Amino acid sequence: MTRRAKGEGHITQRKNGTYQINIIQQGVQKSFYGKTRQEVYAKLRKFQFECDQGITVTDITVSEHTEWWLQSVKKDRIKPGSYDRLERTYLLYIKEEIGDVPLKKLTSSSCQELINKWAERYAYSTVKKIYELLNASLEYALNLGHISKNPMTLVSMQREASFKKKTKEIVIPTEESVKKFFEAAECTLPSGRSLYTKSYVKAFRIISQTGLRLGEMLALKWDNVSFENGTIRIDSSVSEVIDREAEPGQRIKHVITEPKTKSGYRTIQVSDSTLNTLRELREMYKAQGFDTDGFVILNSKGLPANGHSVERTLNSICKAAGIESFTPHVFRHYFASWCVANGVDFVKLASHLGHSRPSITMNIYSHVTLKQNEEFKKLLNSI
Repeated sequence: MTRRAKGEGHITQRKNGTYQINIIQQGVQKSFYGKTRQEVYAKLRKFQFECDQGITVTDITVSEHTEWWLQSVKKDRIKPGSYDRLERTYLLYIKEEIGDVPLKKLTSSSCQELINKWAERYAYSTVKKIYELLNASLEYALNLGHISKNPMTLVSMQREASFKKKTKEIVIPTEESVKKFFEAAECTLPSGRSLYTKSYVKAFRIISQTGLRLGEMLALKWDNVSFENGTIRIDSSVSEVIDREAEPGQRIKHVITEPKTKSGYRTIQVSDSTLNTLRELREMYKAQGFDTDGFVILNSKGLPANGHSVERTLNSICKAAGIESFTPHVFRHYFASWCVANGVDFVKLASHLGHSRPSITMNIYSHVTLKQNEEFKKLLNSI
């Protein structure tokens, strides 16, 4: 016979006459046995008291805890794209290394060895993600009472300068390469038909003139464009996330999400040239019988564009132009660097780009500032 104790799980009398209670405590199933109900309840209360005191350790492994933490704690609290990156970090760098180790046997030295191993192979930015994920997961295990201390508290990260593999530097195309790109992008066949999807080429043009992220460009709707005020309102972004219910080979889906941070919500001033490009785009859609009330960037069939097809087009154009291939984000860097080089204030630029702090903008484009300093020094030496 099975009865439910008040808030204390299910109690069952077994065939041999003893009693058993099964409960789930912080994502882990526990079972307690005794000759009498009172004995079982006493064991349960002792376990719950120890959990409250933070002194109970369990036999679950690093993988069991981390996967539960990702699913139950992180998944619904962060954006789908952020969750995918977090899960990928765990699968690539943690699971195979220490996943089978019981939490209670995980030591600071084994965690330090893991960090040191990846520091030998990868850049600081990658290892920092591993460090932060493992620390956050184990801190949660500590709060649940699965471990008596977080071994990551004694683990240290090397200085960024000491890493053998350096974080990739930002690629900023020259004006010459951008010119070559758009010359190739706007080539036509003898029949007059464009070689590349016109809307994608116009999207590249708009990004290079506004500094929008590709996801923001693809999520932009005509309602967000004010031709009267010469502004664009950014309030969403398109992200590629893993569709875990789809068939293998079709596991990527595109979703519209909120901006990365609160500062991502913004209304930016745009140039007359950008407004003209948008007008041309809308007129082109009208001529093709496409929707002019929905998304600004559509594919050749009049459907919302996705990042993969846009990037494939970009790579084809780069090849035709005879320049090194890059991503759409490079056009954002091109715009921002042009602004810095022409004296735009970092506070104003950070607001325009949707950065949460001007210091982020300064750190990203510090090389442009250094170039300006060199030119300023030359100017001083000429006095």
